[in-house]
Amino acid sequence: VRPSNFAAHWVETDTVLYKAPAGTTRVEMLFSPDASLTNNVAGGFNGNFSTVVLGAGTNPQIPYLRDLSSWPAYSLPAGAVSNAKAIARSQIYIVAKNASGAVLAVTRTQNSGALDDLYAASAKDVELGPTYSAGVPSLKVWAPTALLDPGVSVQLWDADGSAYGAPRPMTLDPATGVWSITGEADWDRKFYTYQLRVYTNFGDTIVSNEVSDPYAVSGNTGGARSQLVNLDDADLKPAGWDSLAKPDLAAPEDAVIYELHVRDF
Repeated sequence: VRPSNFAAHWVETDTVLYKAPAGTTRVEMLFSPDASLTNNVAGGFNGNFSTVVLGAGTNPQIPYLRDLSSWPAYSLPAGAVSNAKAIARSQIYIVAKNASGAVLAVTRTQNSGALDDLYAASAKDVELGPTYSAGVPSLKVWAPTALLDPGVSVQLWDADGSAYGAPRPMTLDPATGVWSITGEADWDRKFYTYQLRVYTNFGDTIVSNEVSDPYAVSGNTGGARSQLVNLDDADLKPAGWDSLAKPDLAAPEDAVIYELHVRDF
């Protein structure tokens, strides 16, 4: 049985919602940190992976997941809960078995709820993207599923497209899932990209990504590279910017709102 779709929802650190097929008596979470998990012809699995047996759980009735409010819930044991951040960086299969141990179904997971549960409370007040202190830029990016080895690094680029030195490693705050680095004053106005490795459901493998900063305030033409700029610099402000008086909002429906959803890489 090959993995199909993304029919399981890991909605909280200790809870998976999944409509298992008829005849299911056992549900397992299999996870592989190096994404080497594969099916074999005998109906089992090969690769470097661990198995977590899920127990009966309680649907948490999450308000923004009302369409899942009637789904059966399965609970992760305490050991898996304590290791949830590492599991979330892994390749994950949910496996349904019958009383004879035969595999009835294999699916992948949607993990956004678990990531929120693991990190949101600690990360919600972190200022992401570029910031400046005394002319020195710092960078912060939320990438909780980036592999710890090699981690996340930042590559600087000159305006002519040539690399400005080697990639600089960033430091992870495990509580927030935020990677950060404090630069040097001469980084100002340089372009930059992030480099990392991460598991992706789409392709069921680990990929190497080089990406622009989703929290950047400036970038090159086309947006492939972000740029370190301090928006308080006088040459970046339109004339009269500091003395601009915003007009009163006569009615809420007059507001123009842009919405952007950011997860990870």
